[in-house]
Amino acid sequence: MATADLGEEDEWELVDDDGFVYKRKKRPRLDLDAAGAPPPPDPSAEAEAEEAIIQDASNLCDMTEAICSQQEELMKQSLFDLPVWGSPRELMSFLCDE
Repeated sequence: MATADLGEEDEWELVDDDGFVYKRKKRPRLDLDAAGAPPPPDPSAEAEAEEAIIQDASNLCDMTEAICSQQEELMKQSLFDLPVWGSPRELMSFLCDE
């Protein structure tokens, strides 16, 4: 939206709003630096922060998957260590002894 000063004493301005031109009373301008307003956010800094968050989440998922895989291997090994998987004679003697 572009504006042009008409130079009149009663504070009017021309406004070009996407091809639609009209005249309006001037609005008071707010000086953002003087008002102490925070600067607008930097899109590249936001993108970098989001990328870091995604990378952290990915690392957590990788660690969780490694822990689960290790736990699964331990559980499988405990099943393989059962006397059921030995020879049939060992199984029969184990079952008969108890």
